[in-house]
Amino acid sequence: MKRGWLSCAGSISACLAIAQVGFVKQYSMEQNGLGARGAAICEVPGGYLLFCDQITDDGNFQTHAMVRRLDEFGEVLSVRDFLSESARHSNHGIVDPVQRTASGMIAVPVIDDSTGFDRNVSILMCNDLGDTVITYRPIQCNPMDSVVVTMRGMRATSGGGFLVVGSIDSTLQGQGTRALLSRIDPQGELIRATDYGSPDQLFAGVGAEPYLEDGAVIFGYRLAPGIDDMNFLIRVNGVGEELWRRFMGSEAGASYGSVKVSPDGNIVTWCRYDEDGEDNYWETVLCKWDPDGGLIWQKRANHGYQTSTFDMEVLDDGTFIATVTVDEKGLLCKYSADGDSLWTRTHTVFSNTAYHILWDVEPTSDGGFVACGEVIQSGEDPQPGLATIWMIKTDALGCVVPGCQNVGVQEYVLDLTEQLQLSPNPASDKVQVRLPLPEQITWRGAVQAVVQDARGAEVLRMPLTTSQDLIAGDLDVSGLCAGTYHVHVVGNNRWLAGGKVVVAH
Repeated sequence: MKRGWLSCAGSISACLAIAQVGFVKQYSMEQNGLGARGAAICEVPGGYLLFCDQITDDGNFQTHAMVRRLDEFGEVLSVRDFLSESARHSNHGIVDPVQRTASGMIAVPVIDDSTGFDRNVSILMCNDLGDTVITYRPIQCNPMDSVVVTMRGMRATSGGGFLVVGSIDSTLQGQGTRALLSRIDPQGELIRATDYGSPDQLFAGVGAEPYLEDGAVIFGYRLAPGIDDMNFLIRVNGVGEELWRRFMGSEAGASYGSVKVSPDGNIVTWCRYDEDGEDNYWETVLCKWDPDGGLIWQKRANHGYQTSTFDMEVLDDGTFIATVTVDEKGLLCKYSADGDSLWTRTHTVFSNTAYHILWDVEPTSDGGFVACGEVIQSGEDPQPGLATIWMIKTDALGCVVPGCQNVGVQEYVLDLTEQLQLSPNPASDKVQVRLPLPEQITWRGAVQAVVQDARGAEVLRMPLTTSQDLIAGDLDVSGLCAGTYHVHVVGNNRWLAGGKVVVAH
């Protein structure tokens, strides 16, 4: 069986990395051949809660909303099906649907259905173990109404309530599909549901954020013949009345994406753009808008095959972290407060032809980032066609192993890290480096071991020898001060593996 590939490519930053736990995981073994996706990730004490939509193994092959409790290294501790006794389909929504509330509880949206018109939207208030403490069911559709409600996302409000965004399809009543924003009170009761759109156009809400004076901003897309500027931004007041709407430009194609409020009180949107009209070749566009809908700036990047945008977060310092798929690879992208690119890290698991999506990215308490999503395995992978959950934990510079931005390479092959052997460890004199190579790798070219101190400064660089199935050599660490060091194995402008070694004299 061909072994999966795991690689990372990134721009080089001059900043120093902070030592943080990093890893990349995929969960095909735990899925037992059943398709799944990572919808959202939430840091909890001692690890993470990974919220997933997965096909059940009970013979009904329904999709159920689930949660995996993980340790700090991404290993699965437990799995819970939120609707284990139900014969209904369920899911969490689309982009970044889960949110920790001001009370410390984790608000988890779930939409379930048995037929097209019989749908319910629930909000589950969970603790840090993923257990449901309170269940709200604010939206319950009457099948006799013949409308289809879709939930795409949810956000908590400052008053303890919630905004649920999606769409409502009233085609049978002659109204078509319109974006839907529902406001929920702190007791889980529906206050109002308001729809937005235009005649003869399909409008779908993807994300929403609370905004000024108990209002909100809604991001989504529209579809109609002859319409090019498909992504929209709508601002509404505290009673749901539309104040204005804007479109992302004549070349903004229908896509997922995100809307957030920046620390300066302005609005930021993240979607894709097609400036040159090439079929299937697009780029990302990050826009900042003032409260009146005026465009402050627009920044485009990441031109490539089938570029698609997903989550975006505004950090406390006003900078942005975002996820995108370009050339079927998953990207983490960091931008300045003015929307300029700071760094990009490109990750793939399995082959380069598998399709990678990161549905959610979140900052972590150690200053790094964690992201989750799904990979559609290709014909070159162990389980072709299987939707597979994957997860990435990086440091503040997007590195899985600290210091990756300082070793003078552009491409990172992370799948070999688990093979790297550093011994003895701790060491006082010499450290033996051994990197066994998988059967499908035939290495040609020089390889070096680069040693960095805890601040990311290079303190030692030594050549390693290569053979058909092994890269090896000895590091003389006798001249280094006692402490913890990071070892990076690099060659042919590629980062092959990395690990930690302790020097003790």
